[in-house]
Amino acid sequence: MEPITRKNSGKLVWLWRSLGSVRLAVVLLILLVIDLSLAYFSINGRSIIFEPMNQVGIWPWLNTYAMANLRYTAWFFIFLVLLSALVLNTLVCTTDRLWKLLRQRKEQKSNKRFFFALSTHTMHLGMVVILIGYLISYTMSQVYPSLTLIPQKETIVAGTNLRVKLTSMTLPIYEGKRLETFTGMVISPSVQLRVATPATERTASLGFNNPVYFQGYTFFLQRFSPTKNANMSNAHYIVIDVRRDPGVLFYFVGISFFLGGLLCYVIFWIRSRQPRRVPS
Repeated sequence: MEPITRKNSGKLVWLWRSLGSVRLAVVLLILLVIDLSLAYFSINGRSIIFEPMNQVGIWPWLNTYAMANLRYTAWFFIFLVLLSALVLNTLVCTTDRLWKLLRQRKEQKSNKRFFFALSTHTMHLGMVVILIGYLISYTMSQVYPSLTLIPQKETIVAGTNLRVKLTSMTLPIYEGKRLETFTGMVISPSVQLRVATPATERTASLGFNNPVYFQGYTFFLQRFSPTKNANMSNAHYIVIDVRRDPGVLFYFVGISFFLGGLLCYVIFWIRSRQPRRVPS
């Protein structure tokens, strides 16, 4: 292994500073804007290509739908590269600034200036953690899509030790007058879902905006039947998606960092705007 010399050390320093430069961040942001502008024309009217991404996971989607429709999905591959580069740029820049700030802590006479700068870098760090969470979600999430459940019949989620049962299903008919289009239809079904493992179980209400959380898994209501009063004799069932997302923890940690930094930033900014008291 080649020993680290001054020349090699200088190259590493140059590479580190280049990765964390503001110019690189500006260039990446401009390229992201251009790429996402082109994405609009690729996505518009082609939701059938992109909707399965949330159902099967990103790696199976990239190997199937994306590769088969490269003309309309090339922007997404470019987006992943640019976003990864932006995360690396922000991480290097934030780490470098934080290291310098902490090293110069003793030399700074003003605590306000130190904490003001620290709060700014904390917000940047929070954004990095959130983006890392998105990366983990899209690359490591386990998705079990379109599981059909009928009342009182237990279903095993393939590849897991989960057992799911639709214990009850109430379909209230909308009879209001504000939304005449939905008169006679079911808008908000009341579903009771029982989820169990060999060790424990839980029964909870499931809705379109009310997923069920259990042992790191999230259960989403996708659709249900019947949906109209005239179809009440049809088969009763629901379709759910099950997802295990290890990136959720990073979202909450990143949001906590960002909000904490933002709160400190606002406090120090307000204090800096207040006039200083002149001693009498």
